[in-house]
Amino acid sequence: MTVDNLSNTDSISISVMRNGNDIRRDTLGIALLSQGLLKNYAVFATSFQKPLEVKFDNSVLPPGVAEIVLFDKSGKAISDRMLFKHGYRNVAISATPDKDFYTPYSPVSIEFSLKEDDGKPVTSPFSLSIRDGKDEISWNRNIMTDLLLMSEIKGYVANPEYYFESDDRKHRADLDLLLMVQGWHRYPWENMVKSKPADLRYNPETSGIETAGVVNAYNKKKPKPGVDISAFLLKSNQENEKLATAMDVLKSDSLGRFSFTADVYGDWNLILAAREKGKKKDYLISIDRLFSPEPQPYRYTDLEISTVNDIKTDTTKLIAQSDSIPEENLSHLLTAIDDSLSTAGVDKNRVEHLDEVVVKAKKNSKERDIYEARSKSIAYYDVKSGLDDIRDEGKFIGDDIHTFLREMNINFTPTYASGEEYLLYKGRMPLFVINYNRTYRTKEDYDRYKNIRLEAIKSIYITENLTQMWHYADPMITLFDIDKIYGCAVFIETYPEGKIPVDAGKGVRKTRLQGYSAPAEFYSPDYSMMEPEPDYRRTLYWNPAVKPDDNGKAIVKFYNNSNCKNFTIDLQTVTPSGSIGYTR
Repeated sequence: MTVDNLSNTDSISISVMRNGNDIRRDTLGIALLSQGLLKNYAVFATSFQKPLEVKFDNSVLPPGVAEIVLFDKSGKAISDRMLFKHGYRNVAISATPDKDFYTPYSPVSIEFSLKEDDGKPVTSPFSLSIRDGKDEISWNRNIMTDLLLMSEIKGYVANPEYYFESDDRKHRADLDLLLMVQGWHRYPWENMVKSKPADLRYNPETSGIETAGVVNAYNKKKPKPGVDISAFLLKSNQENEKLATAMDVLKSDSLGRFSFTADVYGDWNLILAAREKGKKKDYLISIDRLFSPEPQPYRYTDLEISTVNDIKTDTTKLIAQSDSIPEENLSHLLTAIDDSLSTAGVDKNRVEHLDEVVVKAKKNSKERDIYEARSKSIAYYDVKSGLDDIRDEGKFIGDDIHTFLREMNINFTPTYASGEEYLLYKGRMPLFVINYNRTYRTKEDYDRYKNIRLEAIKSIYITENLTQMWHYADPMITLFDIDKIYGCAVFIETYPEGKIPVDAGKGVRKTRLQGYSAPAEFYSPDYSMMEPEPDYRRTLYWNPAVKPDDNGKAIVKFYNNSNCKNFTIDLQTVTPSGSIGYTR
């Protein structure tokens, strides 16, 4: 199949040739697609001897990438080819500042005017970013390259803006060659030819965000139909559950499933209560939300940003500092080393210590110790969120911290001694530290963590850092022995007294509901009301939806930073008619 998209500006010529020795008689089809929609097609028999010529009118195509697919009667693609439809319209953009020069901290006012190529004012919103032009980031992509080209193909394109800098034959031919070497399509042909469309994983949000779930019997995963589910919402910062707002009373279907829609913003506490014939039932309520897109590696295009002056960081100092031992612990460490050497049969007299060096510094505070422990951890678990995930999988773990840790981290394994269950971490004991208090090597002190309810634990940090384990272990244990005994330290942070969440009652599920993210307002200082201060903002103004007036004009105002001398203006828009506008 050969496709000619360059010879004529109003049509696409397609030539199909067959092997003359092939005696099969079949029906073939050619489809013209754009943006996932069928724009034209042709059907013919394979009995032709000469090349078959087909022409499609390209006026039915919107600007951007289109696709020609040759397929057999079963819907299997035999050959395909991507092409580009030109003919997009540009928006004329002008920016007029109120001054020729701006001093530091001075007010700035810029008037923007947008018109289509026929002179009609553009009244649709546009996105706008105004930045400090010094040492500006090099970037050669815009709404034209990303919307019409890059979103439809896969692979690195060295300079995508090049294909749109001119509309002559050379640039059109180069773009045609680019599309012939691209092997990825945004809309899979196999899904498009199915008689029944594939189920959507993410449903359109028409009147709010849909939340769906299932009611099961505990530990049986047996769906319970006909159960009444009462749903209540409470602000995330409110603690009095009596103030919760009743949303709806739902009923589980024959598969035990239920769903509701919430048109809310931000984080909310969600309370679901199960009843059957007016009586509370101790059922497990799970919510469908344990899914996310697969991790994707960065493409080369995502990493091609460069600046005028590359900043180099000496990471060797950072690594050395992170592995250092606090100075105030040095004497204890030396004593511990001496004791360990003596135990190993090494003569202390053969060990030389350097002269004492006194370092005057502030003693580590409790906050500093907490920061050190957190910063050197290799894993962090929000217990409330982790419990939600476990329950959404339809599992019930009760108040067992051992099961919780095993669900969160595969390195934890159970072991038994004297009829009691303990945990091992990579074959060694974990050191449980509660609220950053030292754990002594007594059974009573070590087992304190078992008496804490999961609902009372706020977060858990896990570290394999030897210094941190030695800092919180029994001081009678040497550093070398700690490395043999403990595989990690498990830091348990509990809620303060009076802030511990109340346990859910019978048949009640307490969880969280994430509504729409409330848009944050871009911060811009007002130096007419505050004293000037060192201001190194790179972005001086940002607004994703600036609304022009009926004449296509909009005025934006902001304050300069302390050293900006020239602005970089980045404006992008698409009109309802399909015209594209961006600043170069």
